[in-house]
Amino acid sequence: MNRSHYSIFALITAYAGILLIIFGLAFLLKLYLPLLIGLMVGGCYMMYVHFIHKNENKFSVIMGKKNSGYLVLFCLIFFPVIGTIIIAGCYLHQTINQEILCILFAEGILFGAIPTLFSIPFILKNELFYKSDQKSYSLPPLITIIVPAYNEELNIKWTIESVKQTTYPNKQIIIVDDGSNDNTHVEAQKALQNYPSERCLVLKKPNGGKASALDFGLEYAKGEIIVTIDSDSIVNRNAFDEMVNLLQNPDVSAIAGNPRVLNRVNIITNCQQLEYSVGNLFKRLQSILGTVMVIPGVLGAFKNDKLIERGKYTSDTLAEDFDATIKILKSRKTILLSSDSIVYTQTPSDLKNLYKQRIRWDRGTLQTFVKHKNILSYSRYGLLSSFSYPILLLLFVAAPLFDILLIALVIILSFTSLSWNIIPLLVSGFFAIPVLIALISLVLDKVDWKIAIYAPLMIFGYRQLLAAIRIKSIVDVLVIKKNFCWTSVKRTKHLGGTT
Repeated sequence: MNRSHYSIFALITAYAGILLIIFGLAFLLKLYLPLLIGLMVGGCYMMYVHFIHKNENKFSVIMGKKNSGYLVLFCLIFFPVIGTIIIAGCYLHQTINQEILCILFAEGILFGAIPTLFSIPFILKNELFYKSDQKSYSLPPLITIIVPAYNEELNIKWTIESVKQTTYPNKQIIIVDDGSNDNTHVEAQKALQNYPSERCLVLKKPNGGKASALDFGLEYAKGEIIVTIDSDSIVNRNAFDEMVNLLQNPDVSAIAGNPRVLNRVNIITNCQQLEYSVGNLFKRLQSILGTVMVIPGVLGAFKNDKLIERGKYTSDTLAEDFDATIKILKSRKTILLSSDSIVYTQTPSDLKNLYKQRIRWDRGTLQTFVKHKNILSYSRYGLLSSFSYPILLLLFVAAPLFDILLIALVIILSFTSLSWNIIPLLVSGFFAIPVLIALISLVLDKVDWKIAIYAPLMIFGYRQLLAAIRIKSIVDVLVIKKNFCWTSVKRTKHLGGTT
């Protein structure tokens, strides 16, 4: 049995384990009605996804010109809440413990587990049995790699070396020094001194932020495809080949790369790798629909004309990558994930720098949601307004609030009225399911499966930390409403080379 067969066996086993846990908990605790409603919601969810994917234009006509996103958002909130109320009412004649248990179980499966379970088979089918066609061309199209850099003297050399060593032959490299006050410019010039001068540029400009550095580099770009890379990252040798191949499809305008953690040195960085891989699980579903919602700044590829047509990069949000992605999706163009286009990036290794990174990400994401809120009002944006945008918005705002409330409620009930003999069942279910989902994600991502041991922290601990940061960012953007500056994360020198 080869490695691919082992992977398929592991995926099927993990998926079967999730089903067994959910059905087992439901039958042991006699929660038949919550399970039934959850299955109905999950089934309707995937039928809806299938319908709008196959009949996108018809869907727009049915919905009319306005309010498609608001209706979807309303349904996503209304039906699970009503289902929970019905379940609670059906159990009023039982003990308060059973009633509260039903509410918790129902909310969990209605908002999370069941839709995830219905999504996974589609993702597995696409990943295991679909292979993209290799396009043939006499002359590979020219790509321009733009690397914005600010105070990256420790790492810029290794980023450039990894780009030079990639197997894609026809490339132009542009380094944009965004007003660094260290030796970034000098180190970049040294790294490119043996590279053909007509195919590389090291530019310097006054500090203006990442978006302005990318736009500055675009003015000198000659390639029909633009690739953006962070200056503390290392790309895999074949990172650009699949991106270029996918962009040969005239309907595809951009490709998201696959980030991995370079400095896996402690619990914090390992949790981030697990977070990236689980996030990629849902990005794979978005890719099937052609609506990957975020092209990460660490590695993304765009058709040059489409990027310019949609207004390039702007500095009015702290999430220039999310903003650029949304602008392309609003033109109803396809954005895909290239899971083979791997980039290794430095991530925060302590809580202080993790906070600085995530508060910027979350503020920028919410700023972008507010900037593009008109997506919810018009069905002309297709799948973006009828599926991807409202779901992402709901998860961004509601998920952290639900996480905090759920943990607080469980802790309170544990010391008051919740029966101790059912706590082990709840704990085993709520912790085992994320571990198995993590295993599926890691196997698909071809990342060390042993990282799944950190999955319980994605339920209790790390997850609540991120939820608290997100809640603060929501208050900052929607209540305080001040201009926020870019919060830089401390860099450390890495060893270089591709993995």
